[in-house]
Amino acid sequence: MTMNGARLTSLLALLFAVSCSESRTPVSPTSTPTPTPTPTPPIARSVSGTWTGTYTPVCPNSPNCASVVMAPSPTQPFALVLRQEGQMITGQINLSGWMPRVATVSGTIDDSGAMTLQGGDSWPAGDFCTPAGGWRMTGWNGRFDARNGSIAGDFTFVTQKRISSCYYEQSLLVNATAMSMRPGGILDTTVSGHWQGLYAIRKCTPVGWNICTPFADADDVTLNLDLTQSGSQLTGTIVGVPFSNLAPLPVTGTANGSTVNLSGSRSEDVSSARHTIRLTSWSVTIDAVGRMQGGFSYIDEVVWTSGSNAGMTWSTSYDADLKYVVRVPW
Repeated sequence: MTMNGARLTSLLALLFAVSCSESRTPVSPTSTPTPTPTPTPPIARSVSGTWTGTYTPVCPNSPNCASVVMAPSPTQPFALVLRQEGQMITGQINLSGWMPRVATVSGTIDDSGAMTLQGGDSWPAGDFCTPAGGWRMTGWNGRFDARNGSIAGDFTFVTQKRISSCYYEQSLLVNATAMSMRPGGILDTTVSGHWQGLYAIRKCTPVGWNICTPFADADDVTLNLDLTQSGSQLTGTIVGVPFSNLAPLPVTGTANGSTVNLSGSRSEDVSSARHTIRLTSWSVTIDAVGRMQGGFSYIDEVVWTSGSNAGMTWSTSYDADLKYVVRVPW
């Protein structure tokens, strides 16, 4: 082999060795960037609004607490109207069914949805066989689940309860179990719907009659108000005005923001007279949690059409304050 041939062979051998060495060098894989997770939006935890639902009452110390021989039925309706500011809650509870009770409530809610509520009410002695009494919530073990929009748990309360005739249980313990609530509506600018609560007579003025019935300071007269709103115009009926007559009183009026004005009258012929009920004023506002607050006046008037008093007008004028009047789903 010539010298040039030997050099060529050596060069080829060197190139082959370098090529093999480079082919055995590991190649680092290209890394795939890890995607940044999208943050989950926070779940709204406000309980502001109207809540409706049911509970099962259990009276551990008096199982037959609906009457002398009967326990209450297992499903009882109730409603909450709540307003939340931060972790503070205010509002009203409205028990219906076997045990109608109403009270202003307050409490808290934490970030997990655990709630506390407390509240109660009392009433003075009434007519024969109606002693003074009251009720109060003694515990609230409820939790708001923001994911499915529900409130569940249980609560307890102690109340005066008429069992039969003049027999009262003064401190009846009730465990309200299996509580389940869903939103029944939101705080609304319209006043359409069924409003239910009480009113207290603060003043009465008789003309012709010797006394007022009921007497001034009569508390806890039941009121039911049904309203339909179109624009700012209202139409509807009131049941419970006057206190002694359950015939609906037609009303009309206006709603301007949170202010409600109503007027109305009803007349009928009775023995020897023309009987008229007239709503003379209705000065009411709706507060932040949806309760009607304020007062109203009405006159119960009789115009005698025959007998010794023919042509005379006798009347009783009443001034009253609303108590716990709230929109309900029933």
